[in-house]
Amino acid sequence: MGPGADWGRAQIPELVERGGVDVVIESAAPGPPGPATDASGFRGIRSTLAMHDAVAAEREGRGPEKLRQVLEASLYVTDLDAAELFYASVLGLTLHSRLEGRHVFFRCGSQMVLLFNPEATADPDPAPRGLGAHGAHGPGHLAFKVEAREIDIWRAHLESHGIEIEQEVEWGGSRGRSIYFRDPDGNSLEFATAALWGLDR
Repeated sequence: MGPGADWGRAQIPELVERGGVDVVIESAAPGPPGPATDASGFRGIRSTLAMHDAVAAEREGRGPEKLRQVLEASLYVTDLDAAELFYASVLGLTLHSRLEGRHVFFRCGSQMVLLFNPEATADPDPAPRGLGAHGAHGPGHLAFKVEAREIDIWRAHLESHGIEIEQEVEWGGSRGRSIYFRDPDGNSLEFATAALWGLDR
């Protein structure tokens, strides 16, 4: 065997400890790090081990943990420039990145708000990421969590920018209230308190 095989064989003790060597030997080709291999010297070793661990976990009755949070939410807009100005300047979201003609991404606390041009995302992403086609036409909806004391402040802020408050709803009891308005593309946006869904406790 060449030096690449010797280099790769040096990683096997780690695999034996993880109980994954039986899987790796069949599916991984040893060799020095390069375009076809990862840092361990085995093609696909990371994904192979991850799959092996996942199968073992299922056999032992250890399924995935309960989902706890939405990472990103998407809306579709036809005018990305107008959307960027609105979400950054009026709503104060932090611009994360943009791709001309395709999308504008914002950070909102620990979540992401993704704005896409549906015409640009109607076909699968040609980039190596390989994202599938997606898109929607017509108004979408997104709600932002605010404190109860902030709703009237936000109302005044929106109205100062000429944005109409479309509706205000008192949900009754301890569920608080919401105000609704539109972004430049007509998507329905809402400011609501966590009490609406009992998430304040």
